[in-house]
Amino acid sequence: TGTPKGVMTSFQNLGFEVDTLMKIINVRQGETTVSILPLSHLLELVGGFLCALYSGSTIAYINSLFPQDILRAMKDQSATRMVAVPLFFNMVKKQIDRRIQKSSKVKRLVFWFLFHVCAPICPIGIRRIMFRTIHQEFGGHVRYFMSGAAPLNLATEIFFERIGLPIYQGYGLTETSPVASINTEDHHSRGTVGKPLPDTEVRIAEDGEVLVRGKHVTQGYYKLDDLTAQAIDADGWFHTGDLGSFGSAGYLTINGRKKNLIVLGSGKKVQPEEVEQPLEASPLFKEVCVLGLTSLDELRQGQEEVGCVVVPSDEALGLHPDPKLMARAMEDEVHRRCEVLAAYKQPSCVIVHSGELPTTTTKKIKRAKVRALVNELRRENHDT
Repeated sequence: TGTPKGVMTSFQNLGFEVDTLMKIINVRQGETTVSILPLSHLLELVGGFLCALYSGSTIAYINSLFPQDILRAMKDQSATRMVAVPLFFNMVKKQIDRRIQKSSKVKRLVFWFLFHVCAPICPIGIRRIMFRTIHQEFGGHVRYFMSGAAPLNLATEIFFERIGLPIYQGYGLTETSPVASINTEDHHSRGTVGKPLPDTEVRIAEDGEVLVRGKHVTQGYYKLDDLTAQAIDADGWFHTGDLGSFGSAGYLTINGRKKNLIVLGSGKKVQPEEVEQPLEASPLFKEVCVLGLTSLDELRQGQEEVGCVVVPSDEALGLHPDPKLMARAMEDEVHRRCEVLAAYKQPSCVIVHSGELPTTTTKKIKRAKVRALVNELRRENHDT
């Protein structure tokens, strides 16, 4: 997203992170972590590598990002934990959902009863037994997952929680080395990114921006003094660029990026991440990106509208081989899924893209490149 910046991360930054995380995330000696993220990403370097080494546990590396290969590795290595990104959990959930839908009516009813009636009131040990068939697909030894780098879909979080495979979501940036807050086995709250790390200060500015101060905050950007001064103020607070809020129990919720905020002609504001939540749960979408687009309507020319780019899943392609029928089905699915949102937050423009969306190494969608792609497609369609 823009010109690359060299974030200066010191040994002190990393040492503070590892020492602090080891006190709260309960990594045990002799456990096995399966590593799927690049070590150039600080989330994997700290959470999947350094913490594992510090605890005396084993790390298993695999060279595939296909869910079936990851699950096979977890089973072969008897994995007990893994650090991953939301895309992985979403894909696995959809695979399980599809298999359940294809099973017999009796099996579907049994799963529905266990998932909706029993799981919400049963302790995690009982849930592991109730859904042991699913646990065996992960090797049968997984205690928990850690998620970061992008927002975790609430429906996905609830799903894994109910089947006894909790996902503890954290929050941070490369500039915070990277974890600033995290949910743990002892302290977690659904839909949040947990509580700030010990000896870490997190506060919300007047405009809603999340500010972080602590020993894990970067010294700045390499040879970019102006950008460093913009990001870290005179009091040592790092301005994250994220919007957030604290609940009454002290758990932090991230509401989106300041720069992603869509401002409509009416003055109302829409966070793309909020609109993406219900859409990501659809089995018909492989990828989803919501962003502000300039309206082509003459009456609203120059104003922003809520746009949505979707990549059809293999299931959707099988159901709708005709491109025109596919486009109509995708639009209908977007509108149906977004009925839970206020009318002004619902996408008024839906674009179906056949290729993969541009992403980072941790599969976070690059919105700026998606916007450029969409603008080019819209210009081509408008010219024809």
